[in-house]
Amino acid sequence: MSQIISSPKIVYIQWYDAITTGDAGWTPADDIEDLIHLEPPIMHTVGIVLNDNPAYITLTDTVGPDETASVHTIPKCMVKRLEYIDNYIQGGTDL
Repeated sequence: MSQIISSPKIVYIQWYDAITTGDAGWTPADDIEDLIHLEPPIMHTVGIVLNDNPAYITLTDTVGPDETASVHTIPKCMVKRLEYIDNYIQGGTDL
């Protein structure tokens, strides 16, 4: 087992992603009407939980003995649905 996590938990998260539009300059008033009606996309993420607290959840998709792959931190205020996937290790088979 990794030194980074001693008891791995898998989670599925649906969350709202933020939208940034426009260039580095100013946005003309005529373009604003279309932009204010854009709905944030709903993202789907599955991963190994590194940290879960009231403000945010941090996860990765791969954990080694002393390293992880990309780390994602999602603010809880952006989470639409969070579901822990229980007992995933118990159902597995070592090859």
